[in-house]
Amino acid sequence: RRQARFLYHRMRNSRPLLKDPRAVFSAEWLASRFDADVVVTIRHPAAFAASMKVKGWRFPFRDLLSQALLMERYLAEFSAEISQFARGSHDIVDEAALLWKIVYSTVAHFQNRHPEWLFIRNEDLSRDPVAGLAAMEMLGLFETLLPEVGGMRGVVQGPNHHLDVYGHTIEVLEGVLRIESELDRFVGASAPGVSDLLEQPLADGVTRSTGLRLAALFHDCAKPATRREADGFISFRGHDRQGAEAVLTVFSRLKSSRRLAGYVADLTRNHLILGFMVPEQPLSRRQVYEYLKRTEPYSADVTLLTVADRLAARGTSSIAGREMVAGHLRLAGDMVAEALEWDRNGPPGQFLAGDELASELGIDPGPELGRVIDELAAARFAGEVDSASDAVEWARRFLETA
Repeated sequence: RRQARFLYHRMRNSRPLLKDPRAVFSAEWLASRFDADVVVTIRHPAAFAASMKVKGWRFPFRDLLSQALLMERYLAEFSAEISQFARGSHDIVDEAALLWKIVYSTVAHFQNRHPEWLFIRNEDLSRDPVAGLAAMEMLGLFETLLPEVGGMRGVVQGPNHHLDVYGHTIEVLEGVLRIESELDRFVGASAPGVSDLLEQPLADGVTRSTGLRLAALFHDCAKPATRREADGFISFRGHDRQGAEAVLTVFSRLKSSRRLAGYVADLTRNHLILGFMVPEQPLSRRQVYEYLKRTEPYSADVTLLTVADRLAARGTSSIAGREMVAGHLRLAGDMVAEALEWDRNGPPGQFLAGDELASELGIDPGPELGRVIDELAAARFAGEVDSASDAVEWARRFLETA
């Protein structure tokens, strides 16, 4: 199967991608033998050690001693330490420290010998992911690694947008970075709460901030597949829903955790909702409730994504006009504050337990009671009920008119 797969991609002139931390010692041979473009990612030693500790990875230092040419060419200065670690068991952090020194002393050697190679620090990619995407495009990696992103290039949009889907996506990512760096401007008094939220661990060793950036990259990934044009009108109907499904497929292929994939899929699925609510301002408390309920548990995150999305749509239509943009930013700021409050205190509680409410109403537990409880939660959030007796009377009226 692997051979057939390789031949298929070779016939399409696809570029093979080899990702292997241990291959660093063979990088010169790979570049020479296969005319490979070499990209070296450089990790902070603490992050490197943390990964080894979390994964429980141990390194067979004895294997290095058996490679005389490797030891002579690159690792001679570490021969005594490697021999010591090859003989017995050591703390995993000590192993990580030695391995980091071995790997990155070799990388430093390569930097002097091969200025044509690309050397990137993980921290630099975190600060400027757009530059990382540009490097991927230059190396032709989108087709191999992220065809869903590369496929956005050249997909023309309607008058709401001034760029194709790829250009728009890059501007949304840049917008997310700008929002993160200027929280006071975009969310006002909610800035400290949003900052704390974005720093929360999400999954796979990344924070919600990184997850938000990934959502910016993939939120329109289904636009190429959903694009339709009729009578001069361009539409992407369903790209939010199909995009969420595509995200789950992509992240499964990339061996991501379900939590990270689910986060990006949720933001992709819900990134259009707030924009449709802008013309309806001022919103009722029930509308606020419905938005928070529909987008939980990532209401604040997806709201920030909608801001970046709106700022990156600078076409000629009225939707892209200044008034609509200003209205979106006002609504987003209010909704972020509501979302933080929801995160802190949870959704509205019930005045009565479900069985008590069923007894008062004279109905059996089941779907009908579930609908009543859901409606009561919305009513309490909206300030329509404020006691157990109010809740019972409200529920009776609801059942009479349902």
